[in-house]
Formats: sequence, C-alpha cells, structure tokens
Amino acid sequence: MRSMRRPVIAGVLAASAFAVLQTTSSGSQPARDYVVVYERGVSAAKGQDAVKDAGGKVVSVNKAIGVATVRSANKHFATDAAHERALIGAAPNQPIGHSP
Repeated sequence: MRSMRRPVIAGVLAASAFAVLQTTSSGSQPARDYVVVYERGVSAAKGQDAVKDAGGKVVSVNKAIGVATVRSANKHFATDAAHERALIGAAPNQPIGHSP
C-alpha cells in the first residue's frame, strides 16, 4: 500500500495544482481550504510550522494518516507548501466526484 501512496497523492496534487493555476486571478484571493499531507514521521508541531512558513493556518489534523486541513489566502500556497521539507504537498480541498 505504501508504494502506491506517493504516486496517487502526487497525481491528485498535480491535477489540483493545475486546476488552481487555471482559475487563479492575478489579484488577491479569499482564503481557501487545502488538504496538506505531512511527510512520514513529521510531528504535528513541525507540520504546523511548515504550513505557517508556506502562508497557511492549520484548521484540523488527522494524526493517524498525517493529513491536515489548512486555510490560506496565499495564492501560491500549494507551490510554497511543496517546497517545505516537512510536507509532501497540498491541494485545494474540493469535491472530486459525487455518489448517485
């Protein structure tokens, strides 16, 4: 299962980042929610510091799987988060489908 985690997460993050780039205007944007994946073994405190460095604020954390919900008005948050060593990446928190 671990071997599939990174490629799947990377694919979701890449698709979401592309969608953000297509819809982001040059002006300021309102704060939006992101899903952020912590690197394996990163503490909640170090993850929160990395999120803050990227321009976000942690809203909630699922420690069991190393994922946080984050709010940021930084239009480059996903890119900035990807450069943080404590984080795998970030993607806008939005529905990706629906059930019939």
